[in-house]
Amino acid sequence: MAPLRRARNAKGKGEVNEITRTLEQLCALDGRKTDVIYLKRECFQKLIKYMTTGIDMSSVFVPATKCVALSKTDLPLKKMLYLYLRSAARQNSSVSLLVVQTLLNDTKDIDPRIRGLAVRSMCSLRVPELLENVLPVVVEGLGDRHAYVREVSVIGVLKCYQQDTDKSKELGLIEKVKVMLQTDTDTQVITSCLYVLQQLGALNSATLPKPLMISLMNNVRSFSEWGQCLLMGILLQHYRPETEEERFDVLEVLDFGLNHTNSAVIMASAKLFLHYTANYKEQYDKVLRLIKGPLRTLLVGKEPEIAYAALANIKVLAERHPEQFYMMSNDFFYRPEDPSYLKLLKLDMLVTLSCGNNAFDTAEESLQYAKDHDDDVARHGIRAIARIAVKVENVDGILDRLLLFLGHRRLGIVSETVIAFASALNKFPDAAAICAPSIAEVRFSTLVDPEARAAFVWILGQFGGNIQEAPYILEDVCSGFENEDCTVKTAMLTAVVKLFCKRPPECLQLTKRVLTACISGPDYTLSERAAMYSALLDTLGKDQTASILELPAADYAGSGIVSGVTEDIKDKLFDEWNTLSVIYGQPAMTFIEDDGESLTRFESGSLGGDIVEQGGDHILMESSNAATELLDMTTEEDQGSKVEMESLEVQHDLLGGDSQPDLQAQLDNFSFDAPQSSENAQSTMNNGASISDLDMLMGMVPNEPAQTRDTPETAIGNGAPAEGTEEISLQSPGESIQMDQGQFKQLWDDLSIFSVTSEYTFESSNIINAICSDRFSNFENHIKQANLICVGKPANGSGQPYRFFFHGKRLNSDDRVLLNIVVQNQVASIDVRSENINLSNHIKDMVTTLLLTF
Repeated sequence: MAPLRRARNAKGKGEVNEITRTLEQLCALDGRKTDVIYLKRECFQKLIKYMTTGIDMSSVFVPATKCVALSKTDLPLKKMLYLYLRSAARQNSSVSLLVVQTLLNDTKDIDPRIRGLAVRSMCSLRVPELLENVLPVVVEGLGDRHAYVREVSVIGVLKCYQQDTDKSKELGLIEKVKVMLQTDTDTQVITSCLYVLQQLGALNSATLPKPLMISLMNNVRSFSEWGQCLLMGILLQHYRPETEEERFDVLEVLDFGLNHTNSAVIMASAKLFLHYTANYKEQYDKVLRLIKGPLRTLLVGKEPEIAYAALANIKVLAERHPEQFYMMSNDFFYRPEDPSYLKLLKLDMLVTLSCGNNAFDTAEESLQYAKDHDDDVARHGIRAIARIAVKVENVDGILDRLLLFLGHRRLGIVSETVIAFASALNKFPDAAAICAPSIAEVRFSTLVDPEARAAFVWILGQFGGNIQEAPYILEDVCSGFENEDCTVKTAMLTAVVKLFCKRPPECLQLTKRVLTACISGPDYTLSERAAMYSALLDTLGKDQTASILELPAADYAGSGIVSGVTEDIKDKLFDEWNTLSVIYGQPAMTFIEDDGESLTRFESGSLGGDIVEQGGDHILMESSNAATELLDMTTEEDQGSKVEMESLEVQHDLLGGDSQPDLQAQLDNFSFDAPQSSENAQSTMNNGASISDLDMLMGMVPNEPAQTRDTPETAIGNGAPAEGTEEISLQSPGESIQMDQGQFKQLWDDLSIFSVTSEYTFESSNIINAICSDRFSNFENHIKQANLICVGKPANGSGQPYRFFFHGKRLNSDDRVLLNIVVQNQVASIDVRSENINLSNHIKDMVTTLLLTF
């Protein structure tokens, strides 16, 4: 809470004195008169305004309570007083007992509204020292003769339980609520009981017997709208019809919800119908047709927020059953008055519902979105046209629409168009004969987005045979090679080599220049790739190299445009239909923590182990000995700062001790990224991968062996060992090489002076989603191909950077090797440690190759 500031009080001036004088003057007037009551309300509004700005107004407690006591029949005035009392009790402990006594007196009032407000205000004090005064009031309120007081008291049980669980259990508050659920006749009280028990996890078959559930369903119309939504959610979770006849009866009773005026009730009813019939295809199809009408009504309503929520839920259903929603395509056509966020979602729906029969209509409508004044909407519209073309596999007449935007005055639109073409031409290369020459006329300097620049270069390299000026355009583009983004450099390198294989005389000098710049440059990944291309050309010749480079690969920036949601994610979103998961487009486990622990969490899963959160990282440490702790952290509030410092120190030790950047810099930046070193990367480059005799390639026989060069496999560090060198391989995982967390940490510290580091940049912009898929297991298993054992990986739902820890043992030797991979955005930092430097370099090269193929 922000520190309170004292009001000005010099010479009787200031906010406190102003309010005090006004309240005293109002106390002298007749509190029963209407005009006096309005003056009191204005005074209390000003009092609350001062209080919300941080001014300590607890000193006006006496005149405030006296003023309201003289007009106690006015309920709004009473509510404002209770708001003031709650804040005064938290701000000033000296008046807290006076506040409690005032509220206790009001709990005896003959007016049930005042009694209920007093109970609610006491439960909202949240002052631990006053809880012993609150509990008896709650117990008494549960047996009050008026329903409003009972309802407020039931909610008070939840607040008391959250403040002191043990005392609440001693008084049997939960049991009293369970009894009230069975015996009370007021629907608001029953709704509150259901909510409290649901929040406390106390709902089960014993709490909700079948007769009670049937009674609740028969009386659901008498519940409030919130109560109806809550009841349907509980039915979905805790009640399943046993027979087909019972299922029909339940759906008939709850059918009214689909025609309700409240959008929340409509959505809750639709979810119940969908899940109750999910295993019965014929009935499920009927339900889909039944709920389309109510959902369509929400979609065309005046509230764009409600329309967005409804459309997001419709999209989940349309992705699973597009045939049921084809006829709704017209509802997603362009409307200029729609807000941008609704337009973006409608575009996604047009793509989802595109098929061979309506592809041209949806593409034409996407063209209207592409003309929108909002850049985000316009770019999304262009992307949608390409997605439609890729989806329906019929580009005739669809890609022609994109050509209109290559000369657009907005540079962002031109960039997005080039990206869209790269995506479409990757799948339909035959269309390049028509599109590629027009794309080549775009000035490279007008493409402001690195992704667009990379896509433009990829098109030049991939379809240079259809573009007469391609070598000369590419030469101009590569003139600023050193100043380009890493993604663009990679695209340039690949494009130059591809074009050289197709048109050697025109590209010879350009190829030599680019290969030389890449090999001698500081970027390890780019240097490795250039060495590989040089070795391929020297060993296999340009013809076979060209065939290898034509293999499908995500070597252009536009590949992410066609990525979609996996079937697993679709099923999870359907299970979480009508929740925030649908709005975010992600399962709840990706953005909701299971518990409130911020420093230490434990997850009991199939893997077993501790999940430790360090400096923003969630790391799941797998251990063969669960008793061994890698990190010893506490969560007591009085040791908060100590825990944070210890966490940073352990992180420092784990990631390299004294060989890493100094701890003070980490403390200042709260960043634990692995160090980046270009020197180590350069030291591992193959010296034999020179390109001085590249001119020979123009006349080289493809299968002629090259004696002065490494093989392509050796150039990327994953080939067979050269003659005269020792063979290095790791022992297959087994019990003999198991290592627990303590052993890993100790060995990691001991090997800090043997650290070999490098860095790899992923080409795909969608790499983070690929790494996070299946709880990081896909990436883990991919690295395990090197016979490495994973000892630690990020916890599910954690944020970047992602840290992975592996270890292995050399075959027929006692040499151990430890590996740490840190992934941040599209960059992976590799740290390998072993007493055998040859083993470290071998593992580094092997892991780099695995990252290249992931």
